[in-house]
Amino acid sequence: MRSGKKLSTKHLVGYQLAEPESPIRFGFVVSKACGGAVKRNQLKRRLRSIARDKLSQFPQGSQVVIRTLPGSSELEFSALASDFDRALGL
Repeated sequence: MRSGKKLSTKHLVGYQLAEPESPIRFGFVVSKACGGAVKRNQLKRRLRSIARDKLSQFPQGSQVVIRTLPGSSELEFSALASDFDRALGL
């Protein structure tokens, strides 16, 4: 997270690093400030679904971490998807 590219929005922070010869990997950091266990797990499921749809837009070897900020669990799916795109510069 320290050596890659970082972009942030009001609800998400995206970190991206390219390492050739590696598979594309995603990681999600959802803190307790985003809500209880049910809200956090729902948010992770939504982010995984968005990442799965956008997988072809990332080059081989991309290492991506998405960190959520408080209030992101209250977003609708379409708003979360647009924040995801902005946080990763898509």
